[in-house]
Amino acid sequence: MTTATAEPHVTAPSTTAIEAQVHAACLRIAPLWALRDMVAVNPYLGLANGDLLAAEDALRRRHHGAALPAWALLRTGWQAGEFARADLSAVGTAEPTLVAQTAAALDDPQHVSPPAPRCLSIAAVLAQTDTCDWQTAVVDDVGRFMAAHHDRGVGRWALPDAGGLWASWRAWMRHDRSMAMRGVHGVAAWVATLPEAAPTARAVLLQHLGLSADQYADYCGRLLGEVQGWAGWLRQQAWAQGQDAVGEMPALLTIRLALDVALQARHPRAGAEPLLPLVTVPAALAADRSARA
Repeated sequence: MTTATAEPHVTAPSTTAIEAQVHAACLRIAPLWALRDMVAVNPYLGLANGDLLAAEDALRRRHHGAALPAWALLRTGWQAGEFARADLSAVGTAEPTLVAQTAAALDDPQHVSPPAPRCLSIAAVLAQTDTCDWQTAVVDDVGRFMAAHHDRGVGRWALPDAGGLWASWRAWMRHDRSMAMRGVHGVAAWVATLPEAAPTARAVLLQHLGLSADQYADYCGRLLGEVQGWAGWLRQQAWAQGQDAVGEMPALLTIRLALDVALQARHPRAGAEPLLPLVTVPAALAADRSARA
């Protein structure tokens, strides 16, 4: 990644590869259904076709969640006699060494998993050292806009539809002073310079960050993970169009992306970058996951 200048580039790159990555990131978000729909949600829907350990890695990196049980939970079942060493040995792929290591870990009350690499947005990186929790603040800002945009006539004053989610947000930002009140000035004018078309804006913003193509999945996945409630709701809204339909999710991603780059450009500590660890899983962590799987 490269350190960006104060303003975004205005020349957009080809969007083909970026849009493919964006669509894939959106498909990994499970739809959220209302209770009245009586639909059981599979939170791993977007990862169901992959390997369990790959799903665990993706959830840890991008959503700070997990697919595998923690050692504390496994240890509770082990001590209660819900499974024993014979059960570990009965697993078809279990090797004697792995069985012994797993049993030892279950017997050791102090044993925990090694820390897993996690992706952080620019807002989350800034929040680690700033007095403002920028990740929470930005997510709250997105939530307020989304609630106003999708209020379905509940509000006394309707938010004008400027022609889609991205266009409405750009219009909203002409009047939103939330960032300035937190000490980041010039965001409204900065947003006004972004392309009117959301796909073009996505390409411009990602190019501005200097990400490599193989980092798009992690970064886009993390940004959607920070607004997963709204992302899941938009996925559900598009579900009737087909299981591969993502509706307005790419526009939501563009909004969250724009706010991240706005912080990089306009925050007093300009130049902060997202934290995107290498995809390679450390050997100790890989062994730990194999034991818990």
